[in-house]
Amino acid sequence: MEQNLFDRDSTEAKPWTVSETNSRIQSAMEKGLPAEVLVMGEVSEFSAKAHWYFKLKDQSAALSCTMWQSDARRVATPPRVGEVIIARGRLGLWPAQGKLQLIVNSIKIAGAGTLEQQHQALCLELKAAGYFEEARKLRLPVYPWRIAILTSLAGAAVNDCIDTARKRMPAVELLLVDIPVQGKGAAAEIADAIRAVDRRAQELGVDLILVTRGGGSADDLWQFNERAVADAVFACNCPIASAIGHEHNTTIIDLVADASFATPTQAMAHILPDATALQEELLHRSQRLRQSVRRVVGTWLQQHSAEARALRSAGGIALDRCRTTLLRTESRLERTRPTAQLAARSARLTAAIERFQSAIRGLMRDRLRVVDSSARSLEALGPMQVLKRGYAMVRDSSGRLIRSCSQAQVGDKLITTLADGEFTSELLLSKPLPVRDTEPHHRCIPEP
Repeated sequence: MEQNLFDRDSTEAKPWTVSETNSRIQSAMEKGLPAEVLVMGEVSEFSAKAHWYFKLKDQSAALSCTMWQSDARRVATPPRVGEVIIARGRLGLWPAQGKLQLIVNSIKIAGAGTLEQQHQALCLELKAAGYFEEARKLRLPVYPWRIAILTSLAGAAVNDCIDTARKRMPAVELLLVDIPVQGKGAAAEIADAIRAVDRRAQELGVDLILVTRGGGSADDLWQFNERAVADAVFACNCPIASAIGHEHNTTIIDLVADASFATPTQAMAHILPDATALQEELLHRSQRLRQSVRRVVGTWLQQHSAEARALRSAGGIALDRCRTTLLRTESRLERTRPTAQLAARSARLTAAIERFQSAIRGLMRDRLRVVDSSARSLEALGPMQVLKRGYAMVRDSSGRLIRSCSQAQVGDKLITTLADGEFTSELLLSKPLPVRDTEPHHRCIPEP
């Protein structure tokens, strides 16, 4: 019959304190176990600061290990994650945390561990199959409109991505897809999620897929070293990037993806353009356009002014020639003194001179009138004059000029330029109008 300690007399069932319990366990271990033991296992979660902390594991169990700095100094090369070592030390209990650990005083490298061997073998196989070739990788879009982020929504990586996107380019939409990022069976779910998003990328409007998670041990990141994930990324038709762990972590998905980044924040900073920089570039290009228009108009006016001056000069030269001819004629008449002939020819000559002068003045007035009319027409057709008459120039957030309703979608942010400035609005309704009125209807809302 099973005994129930709570049914015994209170003096016989006196409870142990936690400290007393750990002390008795430690005493039992010291009496029942050898002073030193040899333990062989694969290194995992290695951390080297003043002291070394790591785990030894096999297929079904793990053991925490500590190697004090004084003992670690005697080791020529620290063990690497994935290596199999033989550790010599004593088993002990850390009472403060109730944690069993092996206090290691020396180690011996035994070779590569099973997981490391599997990782190296898979890398060689994928490399031979062309999975890592740069030539097959797609270029990431310069201005993505919607990014699918595959990560655990309970992790910190998703918050890093959202915060970076809000700072750099709030207009870009993020499609968050929740996936497991570690644990048994996670690799298959990650691969399924990649294939599902890629298959519906056009339907969902996804321009780029980002697979990401925060840092962790090699065991935590192992799902991203699985063949299933590599196959899904290799077959992806949509551009795909990865940001797994921290700077020192490199997984197979990083080698197969079109682009890889050290952290989620770095990935979003590289993928998204800077909205402030784009606005500055747009302003700079707008100023250059205005300067070009002014330069072209100024050149045109200068050319026509030069033509007017040339016309005036030609008229003056012709008039001078007429005066010279008149003087010569008067001189000949003076020498011959045919009074009647002189009077008649003088009258005809005077009338001809007056007609010629009148024709020259009329021609000059006509030419100057054409020049002034052309100058006024050119000025009236200038961009700023068109805007002053109540017209507006509409561009989308990327700077593309909107000429038709079909170029703008409901929800787009539009930049409208008027004669005295510009404002940003959101398109609430787009309805084609009759042929003479095709402007999209929208109302202005303040920027967030």
